[in-house]
Amino acid sequence: MPSKSDTKIEDLLASRKKKFPAVTVGSIIAIFLLILAFYFDLFSIFNSSEKEIKMQKDIVVAEMGNMASTLTSSGTAKAGAQSNLYSDSMGEVYEVKFSAGDEVKKNEIIITFNKDTAIRNLEISKSNLNQAQITLNELLNSPTDSEKLSASQSKISAEQQLESSKQQLKNAEITLDKLLTPDLSQINSAEAGVVSAEAGVVSAEAGVVSAQSSIVSAQNAIDNAYVELLNSQKSYCDTLLTNPPFSDEKAPVCSTTDLPLSESNRSRLLDDIKSENDPTTARITTTKALLLANSTYTNSLSSLENANSNLETSESSVLTANSNLQTAQTTLNLLLNPSERDVLQAQLAIGTAKISVLSSQASLDSAIQSEIDILSGASEFQIDKQKQAVYSAELSVQENQVVLDSLDIKSPRDGVVGSINVSVGDKVSANTLLGVISDITSISVDLAISESDVEGIEEGLYGIALFDSMPDQSYVVKISNVSIIPNINQGIVSYPVEAEILKTRDIAIALPELARYASGIAGSSELASFISPQSNASGPSRMDPSNLDLECIREQLGDDFDVNNISPETIQKVMNSGCMPDSSKGFGSNSILSVVEQFAPSKMPTAGMGANVILLKDLKEDLIMIPSKSIIRKGKESYVKKAQGEDEIEVKIITGESDGTRTSISKGVDAGDLIIIEYQVTEDKPAESFEDNKGAQRPPGPRGGGGFRGNAGK
Repeated sequence: MPSKSDTKIEDLLASRKKKFPAVTVGSIIAIFLLILAFYFDLFSIFNSSEKEIKMQKDIVVAEMGNMASTLTSSGTAKAGAQSNLYSDSMGEVYEVKFSAGDEVKKNEIIITFNKDTAIRNLEISKSNLNQAQITLNELLNSPTDSEKLSASQSKISAEQQLESSKQQLKNAEITLDKLLTPDLSQINSAEAGVVSAEAGVVSAEAGVVSAQSSIVSAQNAIDNAYVELLNSQKSYCDTLLTNPPFSDEKAPVCSTTDLPLSESNRSRLLDDIKSENDPTTARITTTKALLLANSTYTNSLSSLENANSNLETSESSVLTANSNLQTAQTTLNLLLNPSERDVLQAQLAIGTAKISVLSSQASLDSAIQSEIDILSGASEFQIDKQKQAVYSAELSVQENQVVLDSLDIKSPRDGVVGSINVSVGDKVSANTLLGVISDITSISVDLAISESDVEGIEEGLYGIALFDSMPDQSYVVKISNVSIIPNINQGIVSYPVEAEILKTRDIAIALPELARYASGIAGSSELASFISPQSNASGPSRMDPSNLDLECIREQLGDDFDVNNISPETIQKVMNSGCMPDSSKGFGSNSILSVVEQFAPSKMPTAGMGANVILLKDLKEDLIMIPSKSIIRKGKESYVKKAQGEDEIEVKIITGESDGTRTSISKGVDAGDLIIIEYQVTEDKPAESFEDNKGAQRPPGPRGGGGFRGNAGK
């Protein structure tokens, strides 16, 4: 659908509008009748006439046609087309070779990015390509001795694995058989083990009783030894009181709390005896008795510790004996009554072993087949697959080469550096504006496209520019830049767009595309005359661009061609080049002049001139077209009336694209159908008398004969 911002092309391109014939006639009649109606309304005031309303009908033919989608925007001409330099990917600026104001040539390097990563990736891709090529060569020259040896070893390994799997299956089957049918000797051995374990429990428990008895005996011995130690201590101390070895000195061993005697006290007793010149018998006897009683007491304590240790050992032996008994009993129970879990595990082990056998057999079969294949050489499938791998590696090399090349930002045109927005060391992301190159020899138009209309507007889109100050000249433009950064003014968002006015050499390429769009624009007489030779009968004879080798002519004219200074040499060069069809020979030199006239404007606009630019966005071809005013709206549904002989039928339709004058039909109408257009016509009818006009006005009666008006069959 055309944009809301579209201006009717017929208002900008032409003063004459090419429409459906029936629509034109009907419109003229309608306007004429409206004028008449107004006149008769005034006249009726004085002549007492009454009004009569009639339905007028025209018939048109539904035809196949094209419909162009356009966008009209206003702008201002400026000198010098601009080309923005953008980064293709993220990278770091390595070198900036030009500054603002420097002149540059087309394809000259302006900015260079760091290439380390790109070079490394390119080398990796080249290495992968080399390896892929080596593999391909090996396939083409297979089998090698190493491949034969590897295949043989793989087969031997597979055979060994199969034998191992079979042995595992055999062992699993034996285990299950033992669970289900245990051997009598095993049962007898298990029962003997239970008896032996029970005897071990009895023996261990007897050891516990014996150890407990030893503890009681040791405790009694301790008590007796302690009493004896106290008595010996008392006798020793009493001897000291009756015959002290030293005046008023009491031995430390006489303290009842220091029992049994420490090592130092025992040494003191001996030292005291040795220090006396003539110890008494009593002293010697009591000392010996005290030392003996102390030794007996300490030995009793050791016996108790041993008894306690034996008890712990005996109790541990009881636990071990009970565990052995439980294990023996479990072994016997498993032999007599194997658990469902053990049986299931044994069965599962058999199933796993069987799968392993099958897998090992498949591996062996595969190894055998692989050996056969290797000995037979590489198959066509393998070779083709590796060739594809080589092709993919080559593409990777090409892609990495493209990435590497893209790190050199080149000038797209001859011109002057307008600005450089980056410096060495800057890290930029993809689609970053790096700079601007201006062509001061060309003219372009700056446009501002609204946010709602910018979709579909892209570089390379053609259009027609019309300047108010140059109404007799049309210009072919091509979008050279669409800014990704919007302008926001008082909340209104728009995108800057630059449309370059094409020169002679570039218009030639645009002509076929413009000719396509001319067929889809209602009332586009100006565009049609710009393209079509039939529309310029008043001027010199013109050539149909569809009959010309436009690219050939463009090359012959060259970049320096001047439309205002056409030399005979240039004309002769083009005529002899083979670019012109045979049908052009009758035109003489006018043929090339006709081409030149189509290719280039006679005068270029100057900077600052205001222009309306019609951008050719899209073209829908081969649509069924009818006049928009023939469509009857009923709620959300649409209908038309068809003429079939003397009858009228109303059919439901589905509408498509519309340019306001024409509407495409996707369902309900076929090409060649006769479509009825109905509209009201008001006429004045003189009254028979003054009295007849009094009271309620009578409805108009039938007038004249019937039938359809219009262009049916034309």
